[in-house]
Amino acid sequence: CAECVARADSSCPRPQLSRRIPHTSDACIPHACIARVRRIGLREGLQKNHCQCLPAAAMLRFFAAAAAVASVAQVAQAAVIPIMDWSLDYGYCKAKSPYLRREQLEPVAAEKGDVLDIRYATVSDMSGHDVLRYPDEKSWLACDESQATVVESDPAAGGGCEHSSDFRCLASNPGVMVPVDGPLFLACSGMHCHGGVKLRVHIQEREKTAPAGRDVIVPSWTDDWGFCEDIEGVDGGVHRPHGMTTIFAYEGDALIFKYSSKHNVWRAPDAASYWACDFDRMTEVGDVDAGGGCDHSDDSLGPWGSAEGRGVVFFEKLPNYDGALDVEAVELGGSTLPGLTVSEGPSGLRIDGSLIGSPWSGGDDDATGQGEIHLHAGTSCDAAGGHYYPSYATDPWSNGGEGLVGGVGSAAWTMGSESQAPIAVRAGGIALADALLRTVIIHDADGVRAFCGVVRYEKPGTAWAHSKCLPRSKGFSYPLRLDDSDAVAVRDQPATSWVGEGNAGASEDFDARSATTGAVSLHFVCQVHDHCVNGQKVVAVVLPRPSGGASRSDEHFDDDVEVGVLVFLVLLVVALLAAVACLYLRGGRRKSTRSEETLELTYPSLGKSIDASTVAAPAETKGGSEMI
Repeated sequence: CAECVARADSSCPRPQLSRRIPHTSDACIPHACIARVRRIGLREGLQKNHCQCLPAAAMLRFFAAAAAVASVAQVAQAAVIPIMDWSLDYGYCKAKSPYLRREQLEPVAAEKGDVLDIRYATVSDMSGHDVLRYPDEKSWLACDESQATVVESDPAAGGGCEHSSDFRCLASNPGVMVPVDGPLFLACSGMHCHGGVKLRVHIQEREKTAPAGRDVIVPSWTDDWGFCEDIEGVDGGVHRPHGMTTIFAYEGDALIFKYSSKHNVWRAPDAASYWACDFDRMTEVGDVDAGGGCDHSDDSLGPWGSAEGRGVVFFEKLPNYDGALDVEAVELGGSTLPGLTVSEGPSGLRIDGSLIGSPWSGGDDDATGQGEIHLHAGTSCDAAGGHYYPSYATDPWSNGGEGLVGGVGSAAWTMGSESQAPIAVRAGGIALADALLRTVIIHDADGVRAFCGVVRYEKPGTAWAHSKCLPRSKGFSYPLRLDDSDAVAVRDQPATSWVGEGNAGASEDFDARSATTGAVSLHFVCQVHDHCVNGQKVVAVVLPRPSGGASRSDEHFDDDVEVGVLVFLVLLVVALLAAVACLYLRGGRRKSTRSEETLELTYPSLGKSIDASTVAAPAETKGGSEMI
């Protein structure tokens, strides 16, 4: 791209980042440069040599590139808010189903002009694969996709990472950029929306004067919250290997810890003891009763799912089936409600209901009155896959399910004289969570696949448990001070979190920028059992409270390098204006005669000259100066 600009080729490509960063010019600036400048500003970009991409082939190109960098730096004054848990893997891990781990993501408070950076994986069934925007709260709560518009449908747009637990990959790759232009109601499509992969964004106005201290609630102060599936390379039971997402607050604010009597709060003197869970060097600041004195209540910022709920599967005849079987699936008890129910009992998975169709004649050639019903591994009827049996050594579904634990032979069905075939599949070792979003196939008597449906989740009205104790308690309040005895200057020991370990992490860049502002870090952990190791820990970055509520549009430079760049640009403009004035004055004194001139234009960066020996001055003057 730079070589294209050096050739002064007008067909140079536009920046690839134009869809992510608005208002960029035609100047050719590499993706990495814009990505860094957007987050850390012009100063950091120049200091860290991420922006050695300003073409010098011609002055106009230089000014175009400088204008692009200035535009991006102006955009960088807006907050970029990373959303890192856009998946069903995340939530309250004691819930029996991933659809009951959370009702929604933690709401975000943002200002107009901020940007949400939504990151998600591409492979896992649990990960979010798209972003939808709903027009209002009602349609958002109901997951009514007919009212929604698609923001991004590309599964790779969330960062291109394979798994939602690959923290380093997610931290290093920007995701879907969603500008905050007002209140937002966002969600992932399908059952992910019902499973809580949905985000509400509130709009907050910038204070005109310095606001008073506020309470900042520490979300989910429990070791049972985080990524619930096993994480590669991490011991089992560790849900947040990089701790909780860093909290940013001002001096005078207070952290509010709400937790049950199974937890506490200790303060670490530095990052080393924080990451190592070195309790001998820590100080207890909140005992097990300080968080509200609530027993057996771990939903720290509740609600979470307490009921198992159930699934339901509706069937359609497969388009390539040309047999005679024609049935209708209904719920149990003579109900006319369509579909079979899928639930989880003490013995494992249950598929219940009835098939309505023609009675079996008893003949060997009658394929319409009997058959089998199986759970398949695929997630769509176009690709239903083979039988699903994660905890079995061999396929238990063959021969009517003779290998099913707790339900031998329960996969076979026969239509009775009343034109009904009861369905009562029992599959031990398979959980409801395993069956959700998978396919159920109805086979005819010849074993041919005839009908198919996908197991959908039905969330009952009693699914969510709201703790009455924790919400009403004041919790444990910890005042934030810059002179805290365990405060660590950010420039000396940058705070990190799992969103800050990659070279695109939000907190990493924030720490680098705030190193000259006097910010400090405070480190908190829970010391009960193995909670610290399991990720019940958080870093709070405390910033000096601003003296006034200056608008983010205010012009200001707080760094010598920024001042130097500004002075350089001003001097350059002055020099150009002086050169133009000199030519103007010289032209006014020259005689109005036609003459042959030789003009040689030298471009050092091109290594060649352009001979313009035939350029002639005009024979007349206008206004005392010649037009050249």
